[in-house]
Amino acid sequence: MGQRESKLPPRELKDLFYRTDFSEKEIQEYYKSFKKRYPSGIMTTEDLMRLYNSFFAIGDSTSFAELVFRTFDKNRDEKIDFSEILCALSLSLRGSLDQRLLQSFNMFDQDMDGEITSEDMLVIMKAIYKLVGEDSMERQYTGGRSPEQYVKHLFNIMDKNGDRLVSWNEFTEAAYRDPTFLKLMELCRSGSHLYGVRSEGDAEGLRKVACGLSRMCNIS
Repeated sequence: MGQRESKLPPRELKDLFYRTDFSEKEIQEYYKSFKKRYPSGIMTTEDLMRLYNSFFAIGDSTSFAELVFRTFDKNRDEKIDFSEILCALSLSLRGSLDQRLLQSFNMFDQDMDGEITSEDMLVIMKAIYKLVGEDSMERQYTGGRSPEQYVKHLFNIMDKNGDRLVSWNEFTEAAYRDPTFLKLMELCRSGSHLYGVRSEGDAEGLRKVACGLSRMCNIS
C-alpha cells in the first residue's frame, strides 16, 4: 500500500511531465518526498510558514509565507497540492527569466488584474523586509530606504505613463534595467526554491537552498 501511494498514477505523471520541465523520474522522486513530508497530499499555510521559519529563523516569515501561498494556490481552496507546487518549482528552477519574473509579478498583482498599485507593492515590500530583516534590506537592496520610501522610488522609475499603475511591460523593463531590482525579484521567488528540499534528510537539497538564499541575500 505505502509503495503504491508513493508513486503518482500514470495519467497524473504524464500530465505533469507535459506541464513541467522535469523528467518522469524527477517527478516521481519529488512526489515520493512530498508524500513523506505531507502524507495528506496537501500543504497548508501553516506548513509553509514552518518551512520558511526553518530557513529564515531571524526574520518574521508569516506575512511573506501567506503571500507566497496565495500566489501558488491557483484554485483558491486554501491548500496547495503536489501539482501546484511542482509547476511553481519548475518555473522557479528551469523557467526563462521572463517566466520567473512573471512569478514575482503575480505575487504583487494579488487581484490578478494585470496591474500593480503602490499599495500592492507596499504589502509585498513590508513582508520582504520582515522576512530578510530591515537592516539587511536597507543595506543590501534599497539604499537605506524604508519600505514606503522604496516603493515610492520604484514607482517613480516604473510608472512611465503616470497612471499610478505598473503594467507587466513596465515591470519587466525595470527588472532588466536595474540589477538590484532584478535580484530583489529573485528573492521574491525564494518560496519556490524552498520546495526544492526533497526531504528532511536531504543534505544536498538543503545545501542548494542555503547557497541559493545566500546568493540572493549577499551572505558570504
